[in-house]
Amino acid sequence: MKKILTIILISFVLTSCSEEWLNLNPYDSVSDELAIQTVADAQTALNGVYMLARTADFYGRNTIVCGDAGTPDVVLKEPNAGRFVPEYNWQNVFPGAGFFTTIYTRGYRTIDAVNRLIKKLGEIPISDNEKDKASQILGEAYFIRALIHFEILKFYSHAYNYTTDGSHLGVVYMFEPTEENDHPRVTAKESFGFVITDAEQALASMKIDAPEKPFSAGKMAVNAFLARVYLYRACKSGTDDLLKAKEYAEKVITLGNYRIATKEEYKFIETSSGYDSQMWQSSEGYSSESILVFPFNSTETLGTTSIGSIYLDPGKGYGDLFPSNELVAFMDSESADVRNSIFYDYSDGKTYLRKFSGPPAISLPMNNVNLFRVSEMYLVASEAAARIGGNDNETQAKEYLNLIRINRGLSSIDVSGQYLIDEIMLERRKELCFEGHRLADHKRLNMNIVRGHDSNNPGNSIYGINYPDYRFAYPIPRHEIDINKAILQNPGY
Repeated sequence: MKKILTIILISFVLTSCSEEWLNLNPYDSVSDELAIQTVADAQTALNGVYMLARTADFYGRNTIVCGDAGTPDVVLKEPNAGRFVPEYNWQNVFPGAGFFTTIYTRGYRTIDAVNRLIKKLGEIPISDNEKDKASQILGEAYFIRALIHFEILKFYSHAYNYTTDGSHLGVVYMFEPTEENDHPRVTAKESFGFVITDAEQALASMKIDAPEKPFSAGKMAVNAFLARVYLYRACKSGTDDLLKAKEYAEKVITLGNYRIATKEEYKFIETSSGYDSQMWQSSEGYSSESILVFPFNSTETLGTTSIGSIYLDPGKGYGDLFPSNELVAFMDSESADVRNSIFYDYSDGKTYLRKFSGPPAISLPMNNVNLFRVSEMYLVASEAAARIGGNDNETQAKEYLNLIRINRGLSSIDVSGQYLIDEIMLERRKELCFEGHRLADHKRLNMNIVRGHDSNNPGNSIYGINYPDYRFAYPIPRHEIDINKAILQNPGY
């Protein structure tokens, strides 16, 4: 793996953002030995790491869109200029094509910058009054290292239960900066273990439970991350991991200062300038649900490369991907569901998505990214409890599930067993749609991909692939195979 020789922090300064981590110094290709000499330099380097992670190549668009594009929730625009066509059509058979390759490249560039930061933090002088700040920076660095490795693991490895002991190929896990190219992949079991170890190190180092604004990570973000990791590793029946997922999700629910948005806060309502939602278009850039957000505003936006542009109508964006009739029908089946308001019809007769459209006063497509929000934690705790089973756990699972339903305008339900699990999974599908979870859910639950005819794209034929098709793990990009002689390609490519 060819490693970058310098920390690429950012080549522009954001001048109008009030959030501290967005106010970056204009470092550009500055040697890490020169750039990080003080704790203040380390903070600037950490800011740069966040910026690397939130480009369109990663959390600014591609990881989120690729996490949904190949699933039955999404329909492709035809004709299309080529955006997300391989991902949608499961044509990721050529290891050098498609947006999914940028996830790999950007991911490891970010990991390399993190590792250089961690290394320098162990070398620079730190005064007593700076120890807590340095420790928090170190904790955030370990968290980002775990987070990025986990994203790569989700796309480039099969589900944890693909083999009975997790011995199939995971990721190249990088613990330190290096200019060497040849690094082997470890197993999926080892990969998950290293992710969890890094996250635990982050918790041990962090001094802040949650920042005043959720634009950087505190302990609550790490707890939310661990809840997600353990749920994914559990697949459908890993009781120990389900218990851990529930434990970490409940830490966020009970100890964090978060609240599920009400139906009034969530709903998109018509205004004189368009549509507005306190949940999705808050002028502050976050809501009562937000645990960790990557924010964008009118002076610093990804513009046409944003998530919003991919899903908005041609008058505002590209409109390359639509919500499927199947997904919209699930929302429409209960007309009181305020999540219906994320969809809208345009003059071309198509249905589009406004979840990432930004405040109505802003003409550019915005895409504040909620990496973690508390509704997901309620759904994690609910699913874990229901799969563990037993009367007490089922009662808890229903309580968590019904809190989501009631705050989305629906009535509570009282079911048990597999019926309860099915209802939780349906609510998860509706609540988290287009936030990058659906493909991973198909993988961890070993579900086939089945796509039917759709009025948004009448030419869209019935299509599907059965789990465990080899394509459920993306191919390692060709440039990595060419450079890294120790790496193995996923079977089937």
